[in-house]
Amino acid sequence: MSKKPKTHKQSKYFTLMLVPYSSGKTRSIKIPYIFLHTCFTILVLLIAVSTALTIRTNYYIGIADTYNKDIQELGKINSQLLKDKIDIKTDIEVQKMTYEQKLDYYKQKISEFDQKIDALDKAKASLYDTLSQKTNTDNIALMSANAVNVDVSDPDLDAVFVALEQKIDNQMADYEALMGKVKNAKPYLDCVPTIWPVHGRINCQFGSRPDPFTGKGSEFHNGLDIKAAIGTSVKATGGGVVIYAG
Repeated sequence: MSKKPKTHKQSKYFTLMLVPYSSGKTRSIKIPYIFLHTCFTILVLLIAVSTALTIRTNYYIGIADTYNKDIQELGKINSQLLKDKIDIKTDIEVQKMTYEQKLDYYKQKISEFDQKIDALDKAKASLYDTLSQKTNTDNIALMSANAVNVDVSDPDLDAVFVALEQKIDNQMADYEALMGKVKNAKPYLDCVPTIWPVHGRINCQFGSRPDPFTGKGSEFHNGLDIKAAIGTSVKATGGGVVIYAG
């Protein structure tokens, strides 16, 4: 009967021989293949996970750097905006002060114009009274500038200018009426004596006096006798026609 050949069984262990330099007993360590396979698999997994984490970490670091740069840029923009805001605010305050100064100046000028218009109103009334007393022209109705109130403190400058314009229009209308009255009174005013015809001594006053020719009784003297040297120039005191000289 023939014997079956022996089959070589695959070893399930990895033998690690430890040989000392000096004389001594050689040692051997058996490590199961499954353990080595497991360790190798774990090592590969650790390397893969570490690589993946490194790549992912670098990706997030790149994103963080980008965000950091963006944040720095936004910080610069914000700083510039704050600076511009301060500059704009300063400019607005300066312009506001300038406009307030101009507004105060305009209000002062409006007040001065209003006072001058009131002064003209008084002068107009005085002129009207003088013309009415000295001439026989027809009376005219004048509009007082004081009838229109100009409130300089009113914040509505449009209303202030409208009132001031109304006062000026009233003055212009009144002065046109006065000019018409003066034009009508001019012929009369041209004939009213306003100067002395000659410098000299008054011999006889206007009014009742004794008759200079007979010395008896009295007569009404409707003139004024002024004594002057022969050849003295005599000026006309007003417009008119010489009807007698002697």
